[in-house]
Amino acid sequence: MTTSPTFRGLLGLLLLCTMGCVDVTFSEPMPMHRRDLKRFPKSWQGTWSTSGKVDSPDETMVLTATEMISANDTMRLGDNAVLQRMGRHLVLNLRDDEGSRWTVSVARRQGNLMTVRCFDASETGAIARWETLLGPEQVTKLHRDNDPEGKLKEVQLNPRNNRQFKALVSVGAAELVRYQRVMPQP
Repeated sequence: MTTSPTFRGLLGLLLLCTMGCVDVTFSEPMPMHRRDLKRFPKSWQGTWSTSGKVDSPDETMVLTATEMISANDTMRLGDNAVLQRMGRHLVLNLRDDEGSRWTVSVARRQGNLMTVRCFDASETGAIARWETLLGPEQVTKLHRDNDPEGKLKEVQLNPRNNRQFKALVSVGAAELVRYQRVMPQP
């Protein structure tokens, strides 16, 4: 699936990870066996911009208790958009169109700065890093028309446990975008 670097149905905050032509998916929401958050934490709520200015042409979004809102769309937490906590990170899991796999993005907030990381198969050496971290049997490569010589269309990552997932985030995820909280005018 090809998406633009703006929003794919407002998945821009945590899902811009599908920017390339190759999807990177997981078999279940990550981290495994965690409680789903029904709301964005209050400290994350507010207006965020890639430039820190609302009137900028850069990307601006609003996080409410249960929604991410952009100029293009609104995404509500629920069955197809699952939010979980992993230490100081928030992990947004989005169900794919077939309903069987999940695209995962990870955000960390430090004060008024939010950094979003994703799994990008087009990044140099990414697949080899994932195979080293998880083992080659835990990384499945799917090609167009099931032809191994054909173009890669999806990489399925299947960590055995949350420790492997945390290692993937630390070493195998690419920084996608940084948002700055937009401070209200006095």
